[in-house]
Amino acid sequence: MRLSEKFYRDLLDTMQEGVFIVAADGLIEYWSRGAETISGYSSAEMRGRHGCEEGNLHLDEAGSPLGDEDCPLTRTLADGLARSADIHQRRRDGSLVPVQVRTGPVHDEEGNRVGAAELFADDTTRKEILGLITEVEDLALLDPLTALPNRVLLGLVDAGAHAQPQALQRAVRRAAGGHRPLQECQRRARAPGGGRDVEGYGADPGRELAQLRRRGPLGWG
Repeated sequence: MRLSEKFYRDLLDTMQEGVFIVAADGLIEYWSRGAETISGYSSAEMRGRHGCEEGNLHLDEAGSPLGDEDCPLTRTLADGLARSADIHQRRRDGSLVPVQVRTGPVHDEEGNRVGAAELFADDTTRKEILGLITEVEDLALLDPLTALPNRVLLGLVDAGAHAQPQALQRAVRRAAGGHRPLQECQRRARAPGGGRDVEGYGADPGRELAQLRRRGPLGWG
């Protein structure tokens, strides 16, 4: 059974993710209903615009356009390779939204590369969950005043809780992340006999937290 182009476009329109297709020159030929919902821009508005140069589609965290070397669609059009990226888009209402993007080449029936397709999904919920996880880790494992490892975290090390080393490593690195209370600790650490700099911590959380614990409640004697 030979399926028509309309069938495939109707199928794409049922997806919650946004999908758009550009020709070899980068001009948008198709903009799905999901893309309309996420971006706020209609198909009529987007068709004919340049998918790589359109100022709202491929932005960094600050809302600035990505350069050609960082834009997944530009690179896929250039070399025909599929890519994925976490970037941002600006909606019609002006809000900046994180999106997960996947790009891939489009070929005609003879196998010639004639353009590229991009699928993008609103990543707001996942980002919020990751942020909450970070906050919970901080509340549970870091002292709220000094941002240094607290007794709970040090106790995990004593108990041999290395089953989740990534969580421990993230906590130690955030403890050395430039909080103002830490700057004084770092100054003391650099003084003669003051111990090693906090910035050095994080490579081996178990060993280094054990060292912190031996140096006192706040990690410094």
